[in-house]
Amino acid sequence: MRILKGLLHDIAVTDQSTIEGQVLGNIVVTNGAELHLRGPCAGNLVVRRGGKAFIYAIVTGRIINEGGEIRMQGAMPGEIPT
Repeated sequence: MRILKGLLHDIAVTDQSTIEGQVLGNIVVTNGAELHLRGPCAGNLVVRRGGKAFIYAIVTGRIINEGGEIRMQGAMPGEIPT
C-alpha cells in the first residue's frame, strides 16, 4: 500500500493507496484502485467503475461515483450527484 503525506494537488489513484496529507486539487480513483482518504480534500473525488474509495475525512468538493464503490465515515458539505 502506498501512503501519501504532505500537501498534494491533483492526483490519480491507480493502486492501493492511503492519503494522509491535504489534497488541494481533485482525486480520481481508477479501475482496480483502492483509496483510503484520511486527510482533507478541497476538490472533487471521482470514483471510476471498478474503483473503491473509503472516506474518513472531509471532502469539500463533489463526490462523483462513476460506477465504483464508496464508503464514507467523514463529512461532506457539498453534494453527491445521483
